[in-house]
Amino acid sequence: MKILLGVLVLSLASAIQVVPIPKYYDGYYLGPAHSNYTLETFIDLLCPKSAAAFPALIQYYTQNQHWLELIIHQSPMSYNTFSFPVSQAGKFVLEKKSERYLDWVYYWFQHQQSFTNNTASYDFYTANNKIAQFTSQSTGLPINQVTQALSNQDFNTKARVSWKFGASRNIPGTPSYLLNGVWVPDAYNITTVAGWTSFFQAISSGN
Repeated sequence: MKILLGVLVLSLASAIQVVPIPKYYDGYYLGPAHSNYTLETFIDLLCPKSAAAFPALIQYYTQNQHWLELIIHQSPMSYNTFSFPVSQAGKFVLEKKSERYLDWVYYWFQHQQSFTNNTASYDFYTANNKIAQFTSQSTGLPINQVTQALSNQDFNTKARVSWKFGASRNIPGTPSYLLNGVWVPDAYNITTVAGWTSFFQAISSGN
């Protein structure tokens, strides 16, 4: 009986997916280090909704960066076949040329459709070459270095840790938002500066 119980405990333990603790809090930070409001956004670079929402979010942040902290998380969705290698490329950009990270994000959103329109015919080799090309064009990083990063286990692990971070926050899809650590589903459909203005006005007034 004790042996059976021990086997059961070991089986349950092996089934539990422990979320690794990141060396630093996940994401790309914008704004003041100390703020009453920290908005976290979880985006997928191949998600049309993320692409539609991002420009207004950045514009609103730019207008209010003196009081608003913004953290951008990459959260590749499983239904977008090549989202994970794109996220892995993002980890490479953050490490090697973080000052061009937003340029990289914007470039992907602007050219998203030209990539996704052809993914049905892509294998991973073709997709990785295209990802490396987009990344090089948007950041100036050498294309061969990006290609190497896409097969590098360290960057793969960093992308996985970020994905698991989003999963630990029960992120259901993209774009998703946390405000001061609390999921705010009402923000999912905001795609304008006016929408974010109304959202924060309601929060600050207690409604």
